[in-house]
Amino acid sequence: MFRNIDIDVCTVYNGIKNNIIGDIMDKKLTMQDLANILKVSKSTISKALNNRDDLSKSLKRKIQSSAKELGYELKSSINKKEKKNKYTIGIITAERYFGEADYYYSELYKRTSNKFNSNDITTMLYVLDRKEEKVCNIPLMYTQNKIDGIILLGQLNFKYVIMIKELKIPLILLDFYSNNLSIDSISPNDYYNSYTITNELISLGHKKIVYCGNTKITSGMQDRFLGYYKALIENNININYDWIIEDRNDDNIEIDIRLPAVIPTAFVCVCDKTARRLINILEEKGILVPRDVSVVFFDNNLHSTIIHPYITTIDVDKESLIEMTVDTMLKKLNDSNYNAGKKFINGFLVLKESHKNII
Repeated sequence: MFRNIDIDVCTVYNGIKNNIIGDIMDKKLTMQDLANILKVSKSTISKALNNRDDLSKSLKRKIQSSAKELGYELKSSINKKEKKNKYTIGIITAERYFGEADYYYSELYKRTSNKFNSNDITTMLYVLDRKEEKVCNIPLMYTQNKIDGIILLGQLNFKYVIMIKELKIPLILLDFYSNNLSIDSISPNDYYNSYTITNELISLGHKKIVYCGNTKITSGMQDRFLGYYKALIENNININYDWIIEDRNDDNIEIDIRLPAVIPTAFVCVCDKTARRLINILEEKGILVPRDVSVVFFDNNLHSTIIHPYITTIDVDKESLIEMTVDTMLKKLNDSNYNAGKKFINGFLVLKESHKNII
């Protein structure tokens, strides 16, 4: 934003110091005082003192030298950062991913934060409500120059992602991707994972397989449906569109799961929580898993072990997901030109008790 500013800070300073210095010498010099003296914004002062890359080197040098001459205490300046050699990463997510009994993103954040901390890097979490996301509010942790990079955790609306991209700060999309934007992303290979678990059912004789989940909200949900669809096509199984049932609406709010008129032999569920809800609904109607129907899903979270039978699932390999995210961010912090592109992590099948062979 400020790269093309052509300003002789020293000239400005010399021309006005006699009028202003007298007013501020009797009090502790603030960042706003520096901004007033040098005729630039407070944000520009902060960026220069924190050695941010979105200012020209000449402008940063002039502001830093003027601040030193005026006796400004560089409390959070480049000197302090170089001494501690630390970074702070902002992790931005949406409140809709942290509802009651939603474990996936809270676990992913906790593990990501711990991994950064083990690399002597601090994290700051910001949870957007729906209004903030819609109007594209910039989090204070950025405007107050407290962070060196951003991770968007879970898919946010397109306009918000564009707004964050335009901040020109190291950025990674975690657990989603966009084909319309050139942004580094690290996400599970949901297409392959869904293909794998659907093929597992087909290999055991299942041909009447319902897909339970919204197919549109996120890139991951779309890919899970498409992987299911590919497995059917490859095995010459015609898709029955009456057997695609939703677990939530397009605002990611849970809705009643309506069972199809004819119960299939198996269900593929979009996530662990949906599988647990479905099993409870089936049991209320006297349909038992896996005696009468098989149920499989994704994520391998707590839901797969707090309900009986234990649910066959795909483990999305969160550890590899996080390691690649942290490694990519470190490379971006050390090299502003580094681009990782889109990276996908394959999961692995975890066979439990909720499906059976019907051959």
